[in-house]
Amino acid sequence: MIYIFLYFIYFLGHGAYFSTLSPYIISQYGDDSTLIFFASQLGFPLGYFASGYISDRFNLIRPLLIITLLIQAPLQYVLYSGFDLPSTMIAAAGTRFFFAFNFQLITIAALEGGGMVKFGGFRAFGTGGFFLIHALLFIWESKFSTYWHIELNSAVLAGRIGSIFLLLSIIPAFFVQKNRMSNEAYYFNDVFKILKKKEVIVFFILSFFFYFSYQVVDYYLGAYLNKTGGMSMVYAAWALAVLLEIPFMPVTSRIFHYKKQNILFMISAIAGSLRFAVLGLHAAGIHTIPILLTQLLHGIHFTGYYMGSIYRTRNLFPGHLYGTGYGLYIILTAAAGGMSGNLILGKLLHSEGIEALRIPGNPADHNYVEIFLISMLIHLILFFCFIFFPVDKDTALKEQYGADKN
Repeated sequence: MIYIFLYFIYFLGHGAYFSTLSPYIISQYGDDSTLIFFASQLGFPLGYFASGYISDRFNLIRPLLIITLLIQAPLQYVLYSGFDLPSTMIAAAGTRFFFAFNFQLITIAALEGGGMVKFGGFRAFGTGGFFLIHALLFIWESKFSTYWHIELNSAVLAGRIGSIFLLLSIIPAFFVQKNRMSNEAYYFNDVFKILKKKEVIVFFILSFFFYFSYQVVDYYLGAYLNKTGGMSMVYAAWALAVLLEIPFMPVTSRIFHYKKQNILFMISAIAGSLRFAVLGLHAAGIHTIPILLTQLLHGIHFTGYYMGSIYRTRNLFPGHLYGTGYGLYIILTAAAGGMSGNLILGKLLHSEGIEALRIPGNPADHNYVEIFLISMLIHLILFFCFIFFPVDKDTALKEQYGADKN
């Protein structure tokens, strides 16, 4: 039960940050928003790696989690305080660093405490918290904010409230296990032996391109939704986004292990390509379906790849190396891919665009259609790559380095 409460409360705080960051930063800092997002993306992989390495090296969970939650909460509050660009970049990097640090620790605790089969069920309660905070924010934005005459921008208010939930998540954090389960000797060089394997390199390269295109969801979709229908649409969109995620997560372990295939990655890639295709048409002025319905695909798009990567990395690296291995995975794929995508697609968004990609009806004041189209094409290519990508040498790798069977 402790993992359920921890995930649920932590995601109340993280959810308020996740959906409001893009609208708040882009509206407040304009073209400089790309620099803030870049700083944020720098903090993200460092947090994952630091968390994994320290936890693996010193065999700890609870003390690290409590200390870093006490740091993350005030940093998130400062991020939404409208300071100058350098201060905001530092706050953005720090917030993302400690989010990654704590998220990694919670994941390790749940994986070791409940096992891979139950992990999806625990994680689904985090999604439940994510849904609840967005449902409440939607009600607030559409029904009560005008009545109460709140002067603060709703994105600012939501981000600050989220920091309170981060503090509250310290309560269940006091009850997680103090130490890691594995007592095997930790040698950093063992991680690099696994990283040199061909199967691992190919998987990391494909993941790099996934996150290159997926970062559009994290950093630019919220601003597009806000521009289209205001903050009430942003909150409604992210509440809808997790409706399929909640029932999907608990069954991902079974799907992943079904005949040892790349099914989760393929499902994610095809869902993402459909999602970006519809968003691109909408940005071009071709409204095939209501834009909010595209968010229903998020639960499949995000969950498939996120859970698949955890299971795949868990198979590749033994328990006492998992934190470090997954931290390096985040650095080399989610971070490197996300930062590259942010710099290239973010620059395209604030430029005159690519003339060859222009579609009649594309609004003249922004280039969202181009970045959605590029992301769609990358996802389609990834779908076919995963069809032919050889799998299941991962289990042999894990056994070679004395992995646990959890």
